[in-house]
Amino acid sequence: EHALLWHDADHGVDCSGKLDGLLTVDGFDWAKHGLDLEAGSVIGIDLKTTGKPIAPDGYARRCIDSGWHMQAAHYIAGAKAAGVKIDRWINVVVETSKPHGVRVVELSARMLELGEIHRGKALQAWRAWLDRKPGATVYSPEPLVVEPPSWAVWHAERSD
Repeated sequence: EHALLWHDADHGVDCSGKLDGLLTVDGFDWAKHGLDLEAGSVIGIDLKTTGKPIAPDGYARRCIDSGWHMQAAHYIAGAKAAGVKIDRWINVVVETSKPHGVRVVELSARMLELGEIHRGKALQAWRAWLDRKPGATVYSPEPLVVEPPSWAVWHAERSD
């Protein structure tokens, strides 16, 4: 995993993310395995789990509905802020039920562009919320002391 912390100057917000992997393509002949990977390119990798089959005809919708394209664009922006240019993005998707199918899904350049548009709109909305609620995201520095609710104490003190 790669933890990312950066300030998005375009939207005026601090950002964070944790991408699951980065692969710098070496000089190996990937073409003989059916992969068009250029030596020196960087691939961002995110592991996803799903309770549904990984069907090609429904994956694009699931990707957009789940915001995975926006998350990829966010991580790419974080890597760029750290000086790393991610050239391609893949999700390694694992089914949560047996037989636990695994599929590698590459998000196209157009899907990543759409993710960047949606990310920009989400950051604009976040910035607008912060402007309306200054300090709302900051917790008090004092520790929060939590007492058990009365119904839990009564139940725990019962002798039967």
